[in-house]
Amino acid sequence: MSKPSYVDTNNDAAMARLIKTGAIFVRESGTTDIPTSATWVPQSVASIVGYYSDDGFSLTPNAGDTTELTGHNGDPIVAESAPGFWALAFAALEGNKTTTETYFDVAVAADGSITVTTAAANKRYDIVTVGVDQLDRPIVIHYPNVQISEREGVTFNRTTLLALGMTFRTFKGSAAAPYMFKAWGLASAGENSDATGWTVAVSGSPSGGTYRLIVDGFATPEIAHDADNATITAAVNGLSGVTGSTAAVTGTATKTLTFTNAVNVQATSALTGGTTPGVVVTKL
Repeated sequence: MSKPSYVDTNNDAAMARLIKTGAIFVRESGTTDIPTSATWVPQSVASIVGYYSDDGFSLTPNAGDTTELTGHNGDPIVAESAPGFWALAFAALEGNKTTTETYFDVAVAADGSITVTTAAANKRYDIVTVGVDQLDRPIVIHYPNVQISEREGVTFNRTTLLALGMTFRTFKGSAAAPYMFKAWGLASAGENSDATGWTVAVSGSPSGGTYRLIVDGFATPEIAHDADNATITAAVNGLSGVTGSTAAVTGTATKTLTFTNAVNVQATSALTGGTTPGVVVTKL
């Protein structure tokens, strides 16, 4: 019997993800710098934890208790689970202000000292984690309301990096972010299904930096914030992994990309200047 054709249907190697680098931001609860897309750029990097362990960061579900209701003969009829929570864990390696204050739940004094009077950790935080995969596609996850639920012990010796291991429990955020977490980049958005026409709009009036367009999972070289249509056309049509479709680029502030075949288009941003610059890709 030959292999059924459907077993290889819709297999897309470009959708496999390997997180090669990333960043973690720990901010004050209630911050207004809320991500809205995978192209989010922080208003300030002062809250970054810097280096973290090569275990990366993990997100683990913790389901709530289940109540099971049975029928007259003991058969289970309904099973209801409480919402539970998610656990975000990482081990920070830098002794900077952000990680030290977060781990010990105290403020760092002007002289760099900390005064600890309790082992409890009661403060709430707003965290953003960013993972960047092998094609430079970011996965941005926003946790608007978290609290430390567990901490690893700190080991002081000559063979182990000093690490501050923390696990945070998620809570639902306020009206501005009413969720335990929200993620961009984990899946190709429905509106980003294949199409022959796409618009690319650079937002936030950047004065510098670059962005990349990702066509069917293949990333272009860096494109300058003010690149002209010819440059963008060359970058897209130079992708060796994209076969059977060429692009034409038109427009001024908003570029329109027209392909000969249906493709998937996404973008990553390293734009600078302006006001929260980014790149918005929309299917026509």
